[in-house]
Amino acid sequence: VVLVVSRDAMIVSGVMLSTVMGNPVEMRPLLVSKANTAAQIILVAVILAHLAFKADWDFLSQPLIIIVVILTVASTMAYLVTWLRHMADDDEKTG
Repeated sequence: VVLVVSRDAMIVSGVMLSTVMGNPVEMRPLLVSKANTAAQIILVAVILAHLAFKADWDFLSQPLIIIVVILTVASTMAYLVTWLRHMADDDEKTG
């Protein structure tokens, strides 16, 4: 949860910072981010089903947690690279 919220906080902070700096970012979701959201929804559904039905669903939840972590890190890096390129492009135009 901390990783997912931190990623979202980084994205919002980057958008706010670039806007304050006069170089707003056009928001476009990346494919890896969409896959990340889908994996998160599936993970939550599996965990809620596990809690509701008292079934042992570790065989699903453990791999899904790993997938969500990998996709969250990949999504974070992809947004960071996209933001850095956007900011560098503006520096080249003004400099």
